[in-house]
Order: sequence, then structure tokens, then C-alpha cells
Amino acid sequence: MEAITNRSFKAIIWNASGQFSTQILSLAVGIVLARLLSPNDYGLFAIALLFNGFSSVFIDAGFSAAIIRKKEPTNKDLSTVWFFNIGMSIFVYLIVFFLAPLVAKFFNQPNIILLIRVIGLNFIILAFGTIQSVILRKQLNYKVKSIIAVMSVVVSGLVALFLAYIGFGVWALVWQIGLQNLITVVSYWLVSNWRPMLCFSKRSFTELFSFGSKLMIASFLYEVFTQIYPVIIGKFFSIAQVGFYNRAESYQRLTSVTISNTVNNIAFPSLSLIQDENERLKEAYRRIIRMTMLINVPLMVGLILLAEPLINVLLTEKWITAAVYLKYFCIVGMFHPLHVLILNIPNIKGRSDIFLYLIIINKVLIVFSIFIGFFWGIEGLLIGQIFTAILTFIIAAISAGKFINYGIRMQLFDIFPFFGISAIMYIIGFFVNQLIVSDSASILIVFFVCATFYFLMTKLFKISALNELTNLLKENLFNRNTR
Repeated sequence: MEAITNRSFKAIIWNASGQFSTQILSLAVGIVLARLLSPNDYGLFAIALLFNGFSSVFIDAGFSAAIIRKKEPTNKDLSTVWFFNIGMSIFVYLIVFFLAPLVAKFFNQPNIILLIRVIGLNFIILAFGTIQSVILRKQLNYKVKSIIAVMSVVVSGLVALFLAYIGFGVWALVWQIGLQNLITVVSYWLVSNWRPMLCFSKRSFTELFSFGSKLMIASFLYEVFTQIYPVIIGKFFSIAQVGFYNRAESYQRLTSVTISNTVNNIAFPSLSLIQDENERLKEAYRRIIRMTMLINVPLMVGLILLAEPLINVLLTEKWITAAVYLKYFCIVGMFHPLHVLILNIPNIKGRSDIFLYLIIINKVLIVFSIFIGFFWGIEGLLIGQIFTAILTFIIAAISAGKFINYGIRMQLFDIFPFFGISAIMYIIGFFVNQLIVSDSASILIVFFVCATFYFLMTKLFKISALNELTNLLKENLFNRNTR
């Protein structure tokens, strides 16, 4: 039950600090860039990024998770994966290079050919630092990762702002992502003592790939179906609408996805240490879920309440369409951490095949939701994502929960208080919002009222997650000097 305390919890603090800092900095840079650039610029950039997600899946091929799960990976293991990553990154880049004209023709946007080819160079850059990043994760050394992340965001953000200001348009975004990745990889090499051996072990490759291959397929499906929405919107609606969709999704990712990734990055290596102790694994997992949802659910509800005033104040009225999309994304975001974390269980138990089956079910549901939702436009597609998120959670909770005797009834019991209190908080916030005319005042007052109400209710009903989080903070932060 103590799997996420002490060293693991310190790692969570550093990872959360790094994620929070980089996201705040990225948000600040993104707000200014959105004021300088147009929805069309962001739409072009989103289309040019289509290859990035699923190309990186093939380059990694699930090896990162396999190395983290393996208790003592050898240098031969690491070197084999490193050379595979480099080779695959070059191979994938060549494919993307020659496919770029076809993509441009599909969207009737000839000016994105060079964008795709330049952005694709990031595949090769990132491949050089994959193993160093995995080693830091496995060691739970998120202090170093966080410092590097903040530094890369600051430098690349400043360069992007300058380029946008002098009229580089969408190329400011291209330079931002490229420079951020380059700084990150170079920094990993400077801080890491690991260097690849000149070897490629067939045995290491086979062992790691047998586990990672299922994750690779699952991740590929995830990326393809994540990118299918911008493809549909860009083809059947407009590039500007892709820009609105991209901005709304990015702000939801700043919150729910960041929380999920922060906890998941620690949960997987930490819970893997007790993979054979079902009762401890179950209790540790329950604590992670409760503490995650304690923060995530009210945050998503708050964003729904304040979507319009936030977009108006931060990005100006030209981006107001993004506020409508953001509300739908926030409902999806309530269930995202649940889905991500419950899927850890099959992987921890070495059943990446079950993980893959659950991902395939999710993608089938997405296909149905797209076919049905398309007839109601972009909002229909987003509503389809909501139903998919709920059904996916239910199916994953039933299937994965069996591994540790953590049924869906118990899972719903653990998360219900956060949804219940947040629902009442929304009603109160909605009526308060109707009384305020100014967007800036609405943001401040509604946030204060809702945050105060939520905290008081969790104290009144003695929500265990609040006490667990408070105790962990006391043990790992306030009492640090007494150890």
C-alpha cells in the first residue's frame, strides 16, 4: 500500500512540478502566439502534425514500456533498442517525406508539403534521446527531466514568439517544436552517463518486442484514431475549424491529460515493483485513482463553467468557437485518467494482449461514434467522443479490474463522491456566473466560489482522498528535514 510513498511520491511531486511548470509556460506562450497567429495557421500546423504521433509509435515500438517493466535491463538491451529507434526513425522519415505531396493533395493545401517534411525531422531528433529518457523514468529521476523540460519550453517559446512577431506565421510553431525537442535530447545526453554499445542483440530484441509489440499496435491505433478527427474536419469542413478544434483540445490536454500522464508516469514503474502482490497492488491503485479524481473532476467542471470567459480574455473573441468545443472535451477529460490508469493493470501483470484487446474495442466504438456523429457536424463528433469515453471506461473497468479483484462497483463507489460534489459545484457556479457581466470578474469570482465550496464539501464529508493527499504532503514535504 505504500508503493507510491517516499521515493515514488517525491518523484510524483517533481514530475507534477515539471508538468505544471511546462504547461503553464506553454499556456502563456500559446496565448500570445494565438493572438499573433490565426486559426488557419493553427489548422495548417495541426494537419502537418498528423504523422507525428503514430510515427513515433513505430519508432519506439513499445520498447520503452518493456524496458521499464523489466527489473534489470542490460546494457545490451538498451543498446539494441537505441539502434532500432535510430534505424526506424530514418525509415519512417523517408516514408513521411514521400507521402507529403499526397497529404497536401488530399487537403488541397499545397503549402503544407514543406511543413510536413521539416516537422518530420523531429522523429530522428527524438530517437537519439529515447533511452536516456527511459532510464530517467525508470530511476524515477523526474527532477532532472523537469528541469530539462522547463528549460526547453522557455527557450523554444521565446524563439517562437519572436518569429511570430516578425511575421513567420505557422513557421513560428514549427521552429518551436523542433527547437524544444533538440534542446531536450542534447540535455539528456549531457546529464546521462549511458552510451550505446556497438551491438544489436537478437535475443534482447525478441524478448522486449514480445511484450512491446502489443503496446505498439495499441498505441498506433490510439494515435490514428486521435488524428482521425482533424483529418475529417480538415477534409469536410475547413482548416480554420481544425484550428479551433486543435486549440480546444490542447487546453483540455493541459489539464486532464497532464494529470493523467503525471500520475501514470510514476504509477507504472512504481506499481510494477509489487506486480505479484495483488492486495497491495489493489490498495495502491485505489489510492492513486482517488487522489487523481479528487483534482481532475472539479478542474474539468470548472473549465466547462468558465470556457467562454477564459477564451474571450486569453485569446480574444476570434477564438470563441474553441470555447464550445472545449466544453465537450472537458466531459471526455473527466474519464480520461480513469481509462489511462486502469489500463496499467494488464500491462503490470504482463498481459499486454488484454491491453491491446481493450484498445481495439475502444477504436471500434470510435468508428461507430464517428459514423453517427458526423451527420450532426463537429459537435456531433465531439458528443460521440463523450459516449465513447464512458463506454470505454466501463468495459476497461470490468475487464482490467478482474486482475486485482477491483470490480466496477467498487470503482464507481471510489469515484462517485467527486462527481457528486462537482455536479453541485457546477450548479452553484452557473448561477453565480449569470450575475456577473465582466469576463475577468467572472473568472475570479466563480473560481473562488467553486473552489471554496468543493474544499468545504470534501472536508465535511471526510473524503478519504483529501486526507491521503494531505498526509502524503506532510510526510514527504513538511517532514523532509526530520529524516
